[in-house]
Amino acid sequence: MYVPILTSLTAGWRLMIVLRKRKDYIDLEQSVNSSNELLSSLASYLSTFQHDLSDVSGQISDLQLRSSDIEGQLKGRKVCPHS
Repeated sequence: MYVPILTSLTAGWRLMIVLRKRKDYIDLEQSVNSSNELLSSLASYLSTFQHDLSDVSGQISDLQLRSSDIEGQLKGRKVCPHS
């Protein structure tokens, strides 16, 4: 009769450990899901940033070309004396 009590206590402890582990696994799963959502959001943000950066790069290139053109025009004016 003493052995079944030990067995039931052991089963009770096992159940308690499983329930604790279950909560840990649920918490871990929620953390993973939250991390996945954050990573997805970050990926979207970075994609938008990359697109915007590409646009800015194109605008800088255009401005550099315009600047070179204006500089060329200015040098041309300095070479030709006014009549």
